[in-house]
Amino acid sequence: MVEALTSLLAEPGFLAALAVGFVAQLLDGSLGMGFGVLSYTLLSSTGLDPRSVSATVNAAKIVTGAAASAAHVKEGNISGSSLWRLALGGIAGALIGSLILISVNGDQLKLFVNLYLLLVGILVLWRARRPRRSGAPETGKPRHVVIGLFGGILESLAGIWGPFVTSSLIERGGTPRYVVGASTVCETIVAVTVSLVLVGNLGLSAVSGLALGLVGGALVAAPFAARLTRTLPTGIAVICIGVLVIVTSLMRLAQQLL
Repeated sequence: MVEALTSLLAEPGFLAALAVGFVAQLLDGSLGMGFGVLSYTLLSSTGLDPRSVSATVNAAKIVTGAAASAAHVKEGNISGSSLWRLALGGIAGALIGSLILISVNGDQLKLFVNLYLLLVGILVLWRARRPRRSGAPETGKPRHVVIGLFGGILESLAGIWGPFVTSSLIERGGTPRYVVGASTVCETIVAVTVSLVLVGNLGLSAVSGLALGLVGGALVAAPFAARLTRTLPTGIAVICIGVLVIVTSLMRLAQQLL
């Protein structure tokens, strides 16, 4: 046991994964985005195959997402039947995206996705100037299925769920607290779907040991992130989400183009 732990700690990138897991989950749990983007960027820099990167990030998200979801339920950040519409769309998108990832090179798609997300981030910041509602977001809208569908595809291809789903719902008038809570729960469900498809086709070897580092750091951050969501003023949350989307989109564009 001790030897296994020592070997794990000595693995290149493990401590970095631990730190990234903590920071990423703090952002993801409080703003509904960040874990996949930062984790995907870290793992991509290690030279892992894109399929292994997706499998590793989503495997980690199963554990971190479950912890974050439980924390959001405890803090009362879950509201509305739109949760299930978002989840159903996400599952369908995850299946489609995973099959695409296995058979097609998605680099060109990622470029257009990041350009779109950059635009979304700007729109979110612009929307932050408007007066906002204090209640839960509207429910029962077909748009949740569509947003979940594209979010599931992007999650499996590029580790993007929150930047697309959370920012899209926020930009359409959703209250950050409830949007983040629902997005976190659905992201966990999508991560399970993606992991099952990728591991089923590629085997467990597709999941890097760095997933344990991501999980370790994230589990420490999860309770603090959910509480921050409940107490963070709506206006500040919207601005933070917009800035985070813009910054991470620019990071990913730079990684692709440079």
